[in-house]
Amino acid sequence: MNYTKVPNKSLIEVEKNKRNRCIQVYVLDKEKAAIEKRAKESGKTSSDFLRSCGLEQKIVTKPSTNLVSIRLQAENLKNHVLSHKHLAVEASDQRGLETAENLLSLIDTIILTALK
Repeated sequence: MNYTKVPNKSLIEVEKNKRNRCIQVYVLDKEKAAIEKRAKESGKTSSDFLRSCGLEQKIVTKPSTNLVSIRLQAENLKNHVLSHKHLAVEASDQRGLETAENLLSLIDTIILTALK
């Protein structure tokens, strides 16, 4: 097959021969009308519009439920440590304050790692 890049469309390659594959997408009447309207507004056919939407959008994956659970537990732990930090500040407990700050830093690292 011979492919040629469409100008300004780095992710879309158009087969030199006519496209011959179809993907069925079921939509509501109002969704169909909205797609057709947006395609027309962008100066594209519905096919070109949907193709560009499907091929040019960055894919964002949903985090696993385990990852979400870990993040929630880390957030709960962080809230608990923050309350201890507040108590350490009120009691002028420098060692308790340093410990709380170190724990908060570790928890933030865990949360950031879970989001990668």
